[in-house]
This record gives sequence, structure tokens and C-alpha cells, in this order.
Amino acid sequence: MDRLRIRGLVILIAGVSVAGITIFWWYSGRPAERFRRSMIALQSGSLETVNQEVAELKKYPEYQSHVQFLEGAALLRAGQLDEAIRVFSVEPPFGEMRLATLLLTGESLYRLGRLSEAEALFRDLVAEQPQDPELHRWLATIYYDLGALAEAIEHLIVLVELKPDDYRPLWLLGHLHFDFEYYELAVARFRQALALAPPADQRIEITTKLGRALVRQRDYSEALKVLADVSLTPEILVLQAESYLAVGNRGQAEELLSQAEALDSSYLQLFVLKGRMLLEDGQAELALPLLKKAVGLDPHNYETRYQLSQALQRLGDKDAAEAELSQMKKSKELREKLTKLHFEAFSRPRDPEIRQQLAEVCTQLGKPELAEMWQQAADTYRQE
Repeated sequence: MDRLRIRGLVILIAGVSVAGITIFWWYSGRPAERFRRSMIALQSGSLETVNQEVAELKKYPEYQSHVQFLEGAALLRAGQLDEAIRVFSVEPPFGEMRLATLLLTGESLYRLGRLSEAEALFRDLVAEQPQDPELHRWLATIYYDLGALAEAIEHLIVLVELKPDDYRPLWLLGHLHFDFEYYELAVARFRQALALAPPADQRIEITTKLGRALVRQRDYSEALKVLADVSLTPEILVLQAESYLAVGNRGQAEELLSQAEALDSSYLQLFVLKGRMLLEDGQAELALPLLKKAVGLDPHNYETRYQLSQALQRLGDKDAAEAELSQMKKSKELREKLTKLHFEAFSRPRDPEIRQQLAEVCTQLGKPELAEMWQQAADTYRQE
């Protein structure tokens, strides 16, 4: 799982609460105009203007809840999260500002890592307003970070129903299904996301992931169709090469690998596929440096390490081959343990011990971002 990319996606889905708030612009009079200017300044990041307008709004008692919201929102945008929570908690929010204030309170709790409190707040709000997509976005994000993926998927599916024109929940559902090796479901979700015409950059990324899912399903002909009309990146070129190789067109595969190498000669999967092809051709001496590079970039890819052991064996270096085979078995056991624990975490969404084990295995596999996520989830559930 590409934790950094996925985490960026869930934050993108959750969005920035202020940007989604539209509040009572029909009010007239001087305080309403000040509030309108404050909201525009808040959305543009002009916090000095917000503070100036708030100082004037304090003169109007009927705008107490608006002032509370604006002060807390400005602190949140300035990164002063503890202070934002303090302001939001001075008085229970009420009236027309209640939901907006509670949304930002939940966002502040989330960004402070107080996931259990944020979850409880958004869960209460979604019980009140089950049709509000913003609430489901935040719950999906929180559950993702807690490793409660079944619950994250549940809220993403609701979000798809509430916002059928938004490609982003479908994109994330596809990622989650892919990571659990439910490739058929992943393919369906990626296709649905693409049908909603995402922006160009996201379209390339979704199409690439769709191609990878099809290759994992060994549906090489369909993968070639899907990948035919997108900008050629090293990843897409290597996926195309792997597909052409599988359908018996080796010449085209070699041409595509040459193009990929011209774009990025350090791309991991380039070494993997070229090394495999050379080994299959009986050219172990040429395959060896490529497979060594691939293992150096991804030490726990046990399939590539096995190929490296085979190359060493064919070249007569039996001791090195045995050492690689031994390391391959350790990596394979760790990967299998990770997969097993993922499924246990899926079926036991609030179990801290499973998440602790996941954090430890991810550390062993050299996945610090994932280890941090699972450790945070374990710590959060222990505190409940």
C-alpha cells in the first residue's frame, strides 16, 4: 500500500470544512457584511482580515456564535489546534453556526491525532444528519486511519450514493479493494471513477491502477486496451510491456521497456521485468545486476529475490544463492503474516492488539508510514 498517496487521497476526500460551508449570505446590515467578508478572507487564508472583522463583530451580541466560529477557524488555519479546540469549547455551539463549528471541532481533533474523540463527534452528527456527505467523508477518513477498513468502506459507499458525481470515493474504494487483492471489485470501482471524468492527473493515476489490477487478474488484453490512450509514464510502459510479453509479443515488450528506460532508468519495475526476461532467456550474467538493483530498492519483494537466487545458482555461486533463498523465505513469511493480519484487522475493527502486530510487521518490512498508522490505531483503541 502506498501510504503517502492514499493518505493524500483521504485528506482530499475529507476536504477543508470551511470551503464547504455556505452560510446565510442573504443577511443584510453591517454585521452581516462583516461576517461575509470574514468568511471570504477565511477561505482565502487572509487571517489578519478575519481577526480585524472579528474584533468589530464582537460589538454585536447576536453574533456571539459567529465570532466563536471565526476565531476557532482562524486558529485552526494557523495551525494552533489546541487553541482552536479551546475556543470551540468555550460555549456549546448553537443556532445556524452549530454544524459549521462542530465540523471544525472534529477537524481539529483529527489533526491533533485525537481520533477516538473525532470519531465520536462525527458519529453523533451523522446520526442527526445521515444525508450530510461531509460527515461521511470525515468518518471514512478517520476509520481509514484507524485501520477500521470495513467501516471506512461502509461510509464511502454511502458517500457514493449521496454524491454520485464525485469520482473520489470510488477512487479510494478501488484502492482499498486493490490492497486486499479483490481485483475484480477494484476494477469495477476504478472504471466507475473514470466514467465521472476526473481531472487529467487523477485520470492518469486511476487508469494506471486499473491497468495494474487487470494485470494482476492476468487479463492482459484488457489491460492493453485500458492503457492505450493515456500519457506514457515508466509505470504504464512497463505494464504494457508485461502485458505484451504475456500475450506473446516479445518484440513490442522489449521496445516498450527501452522507452521506459529512456524516461527513468532507475524505475524499480523496469529492473524486475528486464531481469526476469533475461533470466528466462538463460542470460543469468546479464540478469544478475538488474535483479540486484531491484532487490536493493525493494528488499522484501520475495519473488524478485527468488529470481536473484536462481541467477546466482546458475552462475555457480551456491552460497550467495542459499543466502538469498533464506532471506526470500523470511520476506515471504512476513508478507504472508501482513496479509493475514490485514484480514484480521478488517474483521476485528476495534482490536488494538491486531493493530500493534501490524505496526511491528510493517516496521520489519521497512514501511514506516504504515507502521505509524497502525501504531496510532493501536494506541487509540487501547485508550477507549
